[in-house]
Amino acid sequence: MPDTVRPSLAGFFAGSNPMPPVHLGTRYDTSGNFLIEPGNTVVSHLVSGSPSEAVVLAVRDRMMAMPDADRLAFTPVSSLH
Repeated sequence: MPDTVRPSLAGFFAGSNPMPPVHLGTRYDTSGNFLIEPGNTVVSHLVSGSPSEAVVLAVRDRMMAMPDADRLAFTPVSSLH
């Protein structure tokens, strides 16, 4: 993992952007809990134990290992589908 944040992502980190996240209070709360929000959701079946599930989980793990990932809200594995 890189030790620095790409400039294209820097605006999403609290250390580089003093403004609260755009969806704070509408999509999720200050604890990272998802809130009910009207909108479109695309759902695709994710087969347990499949190669596609393994890739989705690997990408999720890589994202969670990023610097400052503790400031992001990640969908629980049990909610992936």
